[in-house]
Amino acid sequence: MSAFPAARRALWLLMGLAAATPTVAQNLSLEDRVACQRAIDNVYWRHRSQAGGTPRLAFEQAVPASVSRRKAEDVVRKSAALAQWWDTTLTPAQLQAELDRMAAGSQSPAVLAELFAALGQDPQRAAECLARPALADRLIQTYFAKDARFQGAARRQARADWQAVQAGGQAAKAEHTATHWVRDRELAEAPGSRATLLSPQAFEQQVKSLRRAEGGQAGQLALGRYGPLREDDRRIYALAIDALDAQQVKLRSVSWRKTDFDTWWSSQRGRLPLTVSAPSHSYRLPQVAPDATCRDDSWKPTLAGLDGRYEHAAVWTGSEMIVWGGSEAVGFYYNDGSRYNPATDSWTPVSMRGAPTPRHAFSSVWTGKEMVVMGGTTDRAGGRYDPVTDT
Repeated sequence: MSAFPAARRALWLLMGLAAATPTVAQNLSLEDRVACQRAIDNVYWRHRSQAGGTPRLAFEQAVPASVSRRKAEDVVRKSAALAQWWDTTLTPAQLQAELDRMAAGSQSPAVLAELFAALGQDPQRAAECLARPALADRLIQTYFAKDARFQGAARRQARADWQAVQAGGQAAKAEHTATHWVRDRELAEAPGSRATLLSPQAFEQQVKSLRRAEGGQAGQLALGRYGPLREDDRRIYALAIDALDAQQVKLRSVSWRKTDFDTWWSSQRGRLPLTVSAPSHSYRLPQVAPDATCRDDSWKPTLAGLDGRYEHAAVWTGSEMIVWGGSEAVGFYYNDGSRYNPATDSWTPVSMRGAPTPRHAFSSVWTGKEMVVMGGTTDRAGGRYDPVTDT
């Protein structure tokens, strides 16, 4: 720790002093929240990586004030939506616990120290402007994905179509995919083959994953028939395994997309109030964990971010990692993603509005401003994602 630069040591000292002095919360105005968000965005902008010799944009150009304001407003509106739709009010105890979790799990404690400093070492501003956004977004996404009021139609359609295909009919409103994996190059290169060649290790892993997912503990598979309906945050689906032996795996799937959160939120956000009541509470600014360079050579789990996948894209922006696309063991392709912030040890979903088509095994790059994806197994086109505006 003695190698810390003087500025960083000063931050640690300030944090230690602030952590010992709880403050009683007063209601933050919307303008207070916007100012806090602006300060947070400035910290992340300073750490954002630039590409090659690209001139660095000034903060005001790189992150327009309107972007910071919209983020601050969305935090307030999502808090209101949790109360209105799910009878959930974020309590001071929950915000303090979220703040403590961030500090204990931070994988970039020096940046977290900068965030605390940017908020004036104020425990309430840290709770309201760091903890509340992460917690509100995590809860609203989880509740929405499971709520029958929004997902009931997709579930009913899935059950009706699934019963039809079980009886030999068609699932007219489902998305159909077919996957063929082989471990032998001759099979992959045979005339007319659309098979994907996997290494022996990858092939064995896929077989194990399929047996675990579709065969239960006994690993017994009923070939040629669709298995039970399953559900995740994005879709409802069923899988049929047509062939599985030492050389190849053939899969068919039917899936039904659930109602998309981004679409629903765009229709709701303007109807929600821009006020949130913060009850009186003595927040405490927590001590952050020791710097990562002082830790042993070991792994530590993060909060759940995305469904398991492979052949996806992952880029480092200088302040967060963006993961997008890919495929999973049962043959589905993704066009969703998430952003991991190591400072707060938090995942945030990437907007799906306007996203490229699902794909895996594609190219990606961070330009210094955007993540660009191109090509892949299902589409030669691509797309550009801007993390500042989440578009």
